[in-house]
Amino acid sequence: MEEKLMACFENLGIFIERGVNFKLSDYIEDSLSFISLIVEIEERFGIEIEDKYLNMDILENFESVVSLIKHIHIDNQEELYT
Repeated sequence: MEEKLMACFENLGIFIERGVNFKLSDYIEDSLSFISLIVEIEERFGIEIEDKYLNMDILENFESVVSLIKHIHIDNQEELYT
């Protein structure tokens, strides 16, 4: 999953050393870049990120984005079985 997420950043021209938990604000300079990243993640992972998570205070670093993607995948799996 981490490699797939790194590809999202690279598609936006953001190249980061692998294995480092970096702050998004160090690489995402404005709201347009942030939303572009969110759209890239949604398309690549086939998920929808709810508006309540579209906040740099919530998605402040790489690990928080990974956790959110995992959480959404778990929720989507549970919906299939209910």
